[in-house]
Amino acid sequence: MTRKPMLEKITPAHAHRYRCAFGWVAAAVVSTLVGSAAFADQLEEIVVTAQKRSENVQNVPIAITAFTAETLRSKGLTDIHSLSNLTPNVNLDGGAPFSGDSSVLSASIRGIGQDDFAFNLDPGVGVYLDGVYLARTIGANQNLLDVDRIEILKGPQGTLFGRNTIGGAINIVTHTPGTESTINGSLTVGSYDRHDVNLTADMPISSDILTTVSVSSQTRNGYQKTIPFPPSSGIGSLPYQISGQNDYPKADGNQSASENGGQNVQAIRGKLLWHINDALDLTLSGDYTHEDQPGLANTVRSVTTANATSYIDPASLFTGGSFAGVPGASLPVVFAAGPGSSNLGGTNLMGNFYNLCIVTPASALTSGQFNNTNGLCGPLGVGTWNSTTGAYRGNGLGFPGSPALGGVGAVGVPNSVLQGLIAAYPRAAPYVKQGANGIGSVIYPGQTPRIYWNFANTQTGNIDTTYSNGPSFAKSNSYGGSATFDWQIDPNLKFKSITGWRAISWNIGTDLDGSPESMQEVTDTQGQHQFSQELQLNGKAINDRLNYAAGLYYFTEAGYVHDFVPFDTGYLYVYDYQNDVKTDSYAGYAHLDFKLTDDWGLTAGGRYSDERKHFIGGQGDLNGFSYKVLGCLDPSAPAANFPQYIAFATAAHAPTTGTCQQALGFPDPNNPLRYFPTAPDSQSWNVFTPTFGTQYHITPDLMVYASFSKGFKSGGWTTRLSSPILNPALARFNPEYDKTYELGLKSQWLDHHLQANAAIFESKYTGIQLNVQEGPSPVYQNAGDATIKGAELELASVFDNGLSLNFSAGYLDAYYTFLNSCLLYNANAATGVCSIASGAQYVPGFGGFHYGSELPKTPKTKFSFSPTYDFHLPNDGTVRLAADYTYVAHMFNDGPNTVLLERSATHTTNARIHYIPPSKHFEFIVGGTNLSNDRYLTVGSVNYTAGETVGSYNPPRMWYLTINAKMP
Repeated sequence: MTRKPMLEKITPAHAHRYRCAFGWVAAAVVSTLVGSAAFADQLEEIVVTAQKRSENVQNVPIAITAFTAETLRSKGLTDIHSLSNLTPNVNLDGGAPFSGDSSVLSASIRGIGQDDFAFNLDPGVGVYLDGVYLARTIGANQNLLDVDRIEILKGPQGTLFGRNTIGGAINIVTHTPGTESTINGSLTVGSYDRHDVNLTADMPISSDILTTVSVSSQTRNGYQKTIPFPPSSGIGSLPYQISGQNDYPKADGNQSASENGGQNVQAIRGKLLWHINDALDLTLSGDYTHEDQPGLANTVRSVTTANATSYIDPASLFTGGSFAGVPGASLPVVFAAGPGSSNLGGTNLMGNFYNLCIVTPASALTSGQFNNTNGLCGPLGVGTWNSTTGAYRGNGLGFPGSPALGGVGAVGVPNSVLQGLIAAYPRAAPYVKQGANGIGSVIYPGQTPRIYWNFANTQTGNIDTTYSNGPSFAKSNSYGGSATFDWQIDPNLKFKSITGWRAISWNIGTDLDGSPESMQEVTDTQGQHQFSQELQLNGKAINDRLNYAAGLYYFTEAGYVHDFVPFDTGYLYVYDYQNDVKTDSYAGYAHLDFKLTDDWGLTAGGRYSDERKHFIGGQGDLNGFSYKVLGCLDPSAPAANFPQYIAFATAAHAPTTGTCQQALGFPDPNNPLRYFPTAPDSQSWNVFTPTFGTQYHITPDLMVYASFSKGFKSGGWTTRLSSPILNPALARFNPEYDKTYELGLKSQWLDHHLQANAAIFESKYTGIQLNVQEGPSPVYQNAGDATIKGAELELASVFDNGLSLNFSAGYLDAYYTFLNSCLLYNANAATGVCSIASGAQYVPGFGGFHYGSELPKTPKTKFSFSPTYDFHLPNDGTVRLAADYTYVAHMFNDGPNTVLLERSATHTTNARIHYIPPSKHFEFIVGGTNLSNDRYLTVGSVNYTAGETVGSYNPPRMWYLTINAKMP
């Protein structure tokens, strides 16, 4: 019988300048493999819509990797992230730093993308669902339910797709209703109690009205278990207290989980196609996805504290010295510049204070900056001090905050710290117990101790277990709909209207500290809604020598992001009173393809975008840490009432007049805790993004092309502050831009049994937007410029003996050509100028920016190999053996190239065995993912003030069993 084509993935595009020799060498290799046997099958043709019209992917002068529904089903690919291993120079991670949610898509194509989830930040890779742009990275890691085709377009798509496709675009095309009643379903069981169910039904109402409905459920337990401290740890056998989850405000739905890294997602999608007449079709579609699952599995990589192994006496800190590098400023701490430092006021400032307070006897904390009443060892998260009433004003939200830390005692304390404590305060000796294993405790009468904050107390010895039992949840609802009119005005002119509306409600919680204590817990809530309208004209002219596409586009979006983040039990409690963003974007575009001859064509196009954004920021600190640490305790009182602050301000040339709130620069007179002013801010950009190219068909199966394209990603505002600003414009960042030059080859050989596509490119990437840690806050800013050079190769082949082979490879040479001076060097305390004279930010062995830094998530090399072999059984059934192997070179997961967040080179192997009975109505699959159990960091973050580096590892080895069914 005739065998079904074995090629399941058609991967056009990419890499080196065309050389005929390459094609003949490839042909010779394949001829050697198959000998003189006659070919029975050919490569499957894939039609894509990358240029707003249906075309054979091999005729499109764009680097594209396309996946068919059969490929997705056969390889067990269930979300966008799973496509990453099979696509060269593409990195697609499920999750972003401190997002806690695998539905967040961290996408990077050719070194350009986005690795944050906040509503105020736009993606660098655009995701489109049936022509409707998905504006948020939240939920963009789409469930591949009922998908007919996915197209990954590489390089800036600024002309036809527009804003925020600077790295590329991912175009998802869902199933079109069929003309016959059919039901397709699948059931999957697997490791960690995995249960997936998918069902798609085509239900034609009449010959002119066709419908389809798809539903799915994906559930799996987490692979990281929450465990208690063992008795041998010196903590598990003793009572201790922690901050309660109700002490501070949290995102809605706050809860913990016994297992992290699990999945629980349900989705439904429906589509109606109405053939109104021979020239007009209307397609209505809608989808809804519900997520309620544990957060990502986090593992602490480091904790840096100045008092990790020695006791620091607060009394010894009242000696003047310097503060923030200002000599003579008589504040109690010495601040050290740069990451990796362990000075008391440098890295892990607040963790240092926490440790100092809990082990020091309360009797030593009755006065001074660290006093137990209104000082740094006093209550946390209770607002500001009222010097008139002698009490705290409260946080205004009805939450109690944390009681005073001073003198409560500690468990899990290194003996060396306890020895230093006894040396400073001999009267503490009766309450100290030193352990034989080097770990002890100090428990004061009438007090319940807290957990000492250091690296050892976060480590279970296994990345799949954790002591964290704080927030761990990802709860979201995303939904939307679209209406598409297709009107064939005449044989050479088609009009299309795409109207889309979408919305997201999202709440997450993730515990990043590896401890039951609330040292770094993040909960977050976001809401978003969007509307878009696109009008397209596609046609032919000049005796079909000209293909053109023109259109108008409107997009509007509004929403908010609210963070709830306690640092070190609340020394800084980030709370968003308001963070609202609204965007309006207008665009017009035209794209022309003209055939100079039957073989030679020219492409030209352009898009003009008018984008307007409005923002109101409202982040604040419920603890009023700035007032406490600078010694100007009462926002309403004159600064002159606080000698400690005046001493510092005089030496630092800071304001000494007015109230403390005025002197410290808090802008809202009605709220001394709010960092942002209440005034709104707005930005607008007018951007032209052109494309030019030429393509030449040497033969009908062999095309070479050259192109230039430009893209941009919107600017905006950072919402994450840790100090006040008087003007919201100070939180702005500008758009980033990319100009890419590309040469490509698309070819098929040996009577369409071998496909070889290649491209080489160079990108000029300017205004790069990166998250840069400033104290406790990851601040988004324009970091610099880079050049990215690269190449891609994709081979696909099918032989007459049941064998098919796919191979892809990518190479990237990316380097910074400019970096902002304040990323390279420390700032002078007096002038604020960043220069080499103040020292480099880069710390060898830790990280930081320098001109040798690598762009984040930009591996130099990547290749994958996917063999598939089918053989027929005597009963006319089919057995298929399939595997995928992917190698990815090392990369850094963050901009500063933090050493502890490096993703080492990875080797991933997935394999499957299929059995297809003679009836073809069923398919049985046994498979495994990550068979080599290669574990590596997929996402991570470093927080200098929290003094912690934390990351999330990819899932372990898993098996699964799938049954696919089709009726009739």
